[in-house]
Amino acid sequence: MSDYEDFEQEVEEAIKEIDNIIVKNILGYLKYGKFNNKTATAYITAYTIVYKLADDEHDSSLKLFNYYNSTIKNYLLDVCHNLQAEEDSAFLDSFLKETEKSKILIHWMRKVFCYLDQFYTSNAKVGTLLENGLKCYFNNLFTPLKQRIFTSLNDLINDHRDCRDVELTKIVKVIKVFKQVDLKNPVLNLIEDSFEWIGTTQKNLKGVLSDWFFNHFLVSTETYISIKAKNEISSLSAPEYIKSCLKYVEEEEDRKRAFLLREFFHYLDGVNNKFLIDNNCSILASVSKI
Repeated sequence: MSDYEDFEQEVEEAIKEIDNIIVKNILGYLKYGKFNNKTATAYITAYTIVYKLADDEHDSSLKLFNYYNSTIKNYLLDVCHNLQAEEDSAFLDSFLKETEKSKILIHWMRKVFCYLDQFYTSNAKVGTLLENGLKCYFNNLFTPLKQRIFTSLNDLINDHRDCRDVELTKIVKVIKVFKQVDLKNPVLNLIEDSFEWIGTTQKNLKGVLSDWFFNHFLVSTETYISIKAKNEISSLSAPEYIKSCLKYVEEEEDRKRAFLLREFFHYLDGVNNKFLIDNNCSILASVSKI
């Protein structure tokens, strides 16, 4: 066996050791809620292995980098598969729960493999470990579920419009995910008892948040408000209809301030005004003359 083959075998055995002493325990914690062998010794041992292997002339840094990405990817693919089978009533709660778990996984994996960011990721121009972790989340969990997330969120907002019992913070949390998946230069910060993605945000109304708002939420709002206006204009008197519209607009103002960027306000106002007032001006005018 050549020196290169000996080294290749050493790398494979080292990766298995990292997997056994810490990575399997991280994954076990995410699945079962118990973190076995969560000790400084386990972390230092795993970090030292990465440190030693990443400083060589062969492809060991690439192998470590690929293991980092594949571990996160495989976990997220399994989670995505489970979420696809989730009941609609529990889907958003489960999605948010798994999103939090993904950040815990990325945090710990980056902590073990952080030496790769010292030289390898910048020299190879492959992006930082955190950039790759967020990309894994976006490609393997968020994107396959995106349409269902959008639809579920729109339904939840319409439930809130209908005065059903809806936790407004859940809406805020989902929309925060839309903002975070498009962050540039992302960093994971521990804020109180959970991790939050921090970075440079998208500008000029681009990205996932804008996709949801313009291509899905406004369409859902048009459908909702047109049905509401049609039903109420035919069943209420003109004063009652105007009173209902004013109540809805006031509540919509509260919703806007709770979870939308100010840049989106006038687009939503335009849809609401069109279907509540503009399209019904002639009917209201004719009724007021009677």
